[in-house]
Amino acid sequence: MRKQLLEQPNHVTDVAAVDMDKMLTADPGIYILDVRSKDEFNNQSKMMVHLNIGHIKNAVNIPSAELHNKLGELDAYKN
Repeated sequence: MRKQLLEQPNHVTDVAAVDMDKMLTADPGIYILDVRSKDEFNNQSKMMVHLNIGHIKNAVNIPSAELHNKLGELDAYKN
């Protein structure tokens, strides 16, 4: 699965929880970018309570609405 993700870096891919667990176990240094709103990331969404599902440990939250302004912050994680 990780190889597939790396081969298509500009492609959005859904990853099953079991596959993500395997990838994180094999490589705990994987950079996880969560693009949900800050409220959703912190389980505090009032508008969409069903999205209060937590987040992956060590994931970084940059909401999609802010992503275009913060792309430079991601340069350090390119490989």
